[in-house]
Amino acid sequence: MNDQKTTPKKKKNAGPGEDDVRQRREALKRELEELQGQIEESVGQLKGDAKTRLDISYWIDKYPLGVAGLSVVAGFLLGMKWHSDGHDIPASARKDHYLLSELKRAVTRKAIQRVIDLLDEKVDQLQKKDHTE
Repeated sequence: MNDQKTTPKKKKNAGPGEDDVRQRREALKRELEELQGQIEESVGQLKGDAKTRLDISYWIDKYPLGVAGLSVVAGFLLGMKWHSDGHDIPASARKDHYLLSELKRAVTRKAIQRVIDLLDEKVDQLQKKDHTE
């Protein structure tokens, strides 16, 4: 019986084709690592953007008057839901009505406060601009 190992032997002098293959393999490996880094960075940015866009403060800052208007319309529509037939709110819906009413108030207050803050910032900017000119 022969006890020969089946491990491939390296040639002492690799041919020009083998060097090209090795170089190409290394280049592809580097390119894949670079792409992986870019993908990880992009995913991180997407997560950050999604988190920002799901935050109500983002939308209030971006569209303060629109959010305030929307909260008024939503409150009006929710109020009409229970009062459209002229009857009192059913006992089973009183807790829900109270919760929605408080939520509407809170959102409206926050939106109005944001609008006031933005207007204050604009006034301050204009005053600073007038003083520098």
